[in-house]
Amino acid sequence: HKVMIIADLIRSINPRAKIVMVIGNLLDEAVLDELLDCDLVLNCTDTEHSRAALGDFANHYLLPFFDVAVLMEGREGQLTSELVEFCHYGPGLPCAFCDRRISQHRLTYELLTEEERQQKRDAAAAAVARGLDGNQYWAGEPAQVLTVGHLTTTAGGLLAGYAIGYLTGSPRSPASRFQIDLLSLGFGFVSARREAAPTCSCIHAQGHADQARADRAISRPQHWPAPEIRVIPAPDDAQSACRR
Repeated sequence: HKVMIIADLIRSINPRAKIVMVIGNLLDEAVLDELLDCDLVLNCTDTEHSRAALGDFANHYLLPFFDVAVLMEGREGQLTSELVEFCHYGPGLPCAFCDRRISQHRLTYELLTEEERQQKRDAAAAAVARGLDGNQYWAGEPAQVLTVGHLTTTAGGLLAGYAIGYLTGSPRSPASRFQIDLLSLGFGFVSARREAAPTCSCIHAQGHADQARADRAISRPQHWPAPEIRVIPAPDDAQSACRR
């Protein structure tokens, strides 16, 4: 698991660090409980369901998140753009739905079981055989997102810098949501205008914490495995613990 590799790296830098490794998903209540002990959460998963939850948690629990995503585009065998997007979700800021940041097709795909996906494929094929539009049942597999080490490394390094700046007061990120293109002149910087929908729960349930559970935009699918949380204490603390 990636968290194990990161734990080894943290311990090599600071042998006295207390590390909590969470093997699970943001939508698990046990994982959320661990995140609520944090001052700031960095989302580097680049999934639709994680972004769908970020705005809710940021506003319902007043917990700030920084989100980063990458996208590479090409034509005729050549890279034409290397896009990086940074977005801050926090109290008073719009959620990903308000930002029109969520692809409903990709979100549905991520949450379905493989059996449910096959059922939708079969229903689409049957509709096409009857001369109907199969897209109402299944719009196809989501496109494979291309990525490469140097782009994710660059994005992660910048995100870490913005996170340190947020916690210390300097430096600040240039906007609450913006994109850069590493292959464009001037890095193609552009910021996005953000406006929360007045009826969205990210605004009207702000600070409601667990009482806003019914207002969340997304919940954990039952077929996902239970999370595992491992605590690696500092050397002078109690022995390591593991719980599910």
